[in-house]
Formats: sequence, structure tokens, C-alpha cells
Amino acid sequence: MTKGNVVPNSFWKLSGENMENRKCSFCEKEELDQQLILKGKYALMIYPRSPLSFGHLMIITNRHVDFIGDLNDEEVLEIRDMIKKISMEFIDNGEFDGFNLINNNGESANQHMPHIHFHFFLRAENEKYSPLDVLSNKEPKHIMSKEDWQKNIKTIRGKIQSPSRKK
Repeated sequence: MTKGNVVPNSFWKLSGENMENRKCSFCEKEELDQQLILKGKYALMIYPRSPLSFGHLMIITNRHVDFIGDLNDEEVLEIRDMIKKISMEFIDNGEFDGFNLINNNGESANQHMPHIHFHFFLRAENEKYSPLDVLSNKEPKHIMSKEDWQKNIKTIRGKIQSPSRKK
């Protein structure tokens, strides 16, 4: 049974017949390799399979924890450092001028994946549509072609791996 928009088991894979052996798709890192932007000791940054915009990224902890209060200091610091790295590259260089960082923490907050993660949205005044309007159904979701997805992830990876310096 679901509560609101929450479908708790839709992202779980069952292993055997024992529900205690269920596996989180965010914990199966090999599935995330194609999406990987940045990998750290405690967290990783990915480009989602269905991004809401070019600048939609996700930050996921390596350790499976459900809620933000379960994070340890090292995880919090590495998440902060990843946010700084991506924002410095894209915002400090003038390509974007802001970002949104979203975390749905708990079932009543519409957390659909029981593994702590953050949605990061680069923002610009001249953007065609707001990813927040897509989330609130004020704007239809724009489906990205596989070719555009591959081009975008290559662009983002390139900027993060070879950061430019603002002059």
C-alpha cells in the first residue's frame, strides 16, 4: 500500500524470499557507473537517467543511510565539498548564477528512495523553464534524448575533471 505519492518498494530489488535481504538501487554502484560525475570516499555525484534540466545532478552517500540525521561528519563535509566543486565550476565561471539543493527527508516529505540523496539544480536567469516548476507540475517534463543525455554528461564530467579558472 502506498501513502500519497510514496511507493516505497518500487526502487527496491528483492534478493531471495527474505525481505531483510532487499537491496537499494543506490547501493548497487555498478548500476550508477554510467551516470557517475564525481566519486569521493563517502559520496558520489551522478547525472540522473531522467534529468529535469542540464544542471540536474544528484549526490548520494556511499553508505546506506535513510535520513539526513544519520550522516556522519565526514559524509556531510564531502557532500559540501562536492556542492562547492560543481558550483564553483559552473557559477563562478558565469555559466549559471545560482542553484537549488533539495532533500526530501522522510515519508511525509515525499522521500521516495529510502537512501539519503540530494537533488542539485544549477539555475540561470535566462533558463527556458524552472526545474522546480516541473517538480510541482506547473511545467511538463521535457524528455531528453539519449544523445543529449550522453552529450550533457560528457560536458559536465569534462568541466569537473578539468576545471577552468575564472580570470
